[in-house]
Amino acid sequence: MKLNSEPACNESITSPEIDELARELLEMNLSYSKQVSQLAKFLAASGEYSVLYYLFLGECTFSAGELAEKLGLTPGRIANVLKALEKKGYVCRNQDPEDRRRIHVGLTDTGYHYISSVCEEANKVYRSLVEGIGERDAREFIRITKKILSRSLTYDERTSE
Repeated sequence: MKLNSEPACNESITSPEIDELARELLEMNLSYSKQVSQLAKFLAASGEYSVLYYLFLGECTFSAGELAEKLGLTPGRIANVLKALEKKGYVCRNQDPEDRRRIHVGLTDTGYHYISSVCEEANKVYRSLVEGIGERDAREFIRITKKILSRSLTYDERTSE
């Protein structure tokens, strides 16, 4: 069987073919782990970059709870991330004058300039990737990646029950 050939939408894939494709994906992951980890730096959903990026896009302050909810982080994880970012001087926490229990998190000027430069670098990487594979393949990659991520979310939900 040629792995590069794509079955028709209504054609079913047999279990050995699925196993073979899964092994190939695993091998690709291992072979390209350095590149994948570099890309993951920009895509990380549970770390400092995601918090900085979310604050950068939001152009306002958020409570730690709002950040945790929007990014799918636990309260403990968001507390640790914010502590690390605050130590680096990238975010500041301010008490809400109307509700002293509520803390607002925002980017400092240093944090804004840092995440702005990270985004510029990420854009260069992605632009290079798109130029290298072409617009059509890039759009197909995005479509497939979204489908994979959607499937992995439903898989996580099924296995956590």
